[in-house]
Amino acid sequence: MTPPSHAPFPAEPSHLVQELGSPEQLAQRLARVPTEDRVRGYFFQDTVKQVRLRGGEEAARRCLEASGVESPLAFFHYPLVSLLRLLYQATWELMGTSSFEATLHGLGRDVCQHFLETPVGKSFQLMTGGSARLLAEGLPLGYRTAWEHGGVSTHWSGP
Repeated sequence: MTPPSHAPFPAEPSHLVQELGSPEQLAQRLARVPTEDRVRGYFFQDTVKQVRLRGGEEAARRCLEASGVESPLAFFHYPLVSLLRLLYQATWELMGTSSFEATLHGLGRDVCQHFLETPVGKSFQLMTGGSARLLAEGLPLGYRTAWEHGGVSTHWSGP
């Protein structure tokens, strides 16, 4: 499947494309990601697994082809731009009659669920003892494990 056709890319680079899921929006996101930003391969693996389950082997192949990563390994780091390409292609492959946003949300939910069933995900759940608060407080550690850039913090504003 190819991306849906949309209006041409705006002439002014400062103009943000508002159409979620358009090839133009992907191009804008890719242009803003520093080339050194990296992410673990398990995001690739889990996404491709979900595409394979829902859309078949050919759809999964097209997603890997779009990402430029042929056989991602779980704990290796890959360019974030490759993950963005993979996620957009996966969403386009699975959209059917749903919106881009709804399809991406469902894909993210299923990828997260699968991650929690892996040894790493089970360890993370074991460390938090099923507590939503401990899970939220552990997100900074989880983020640093998965991503080589940026950061996240937890701040409680109530009980």
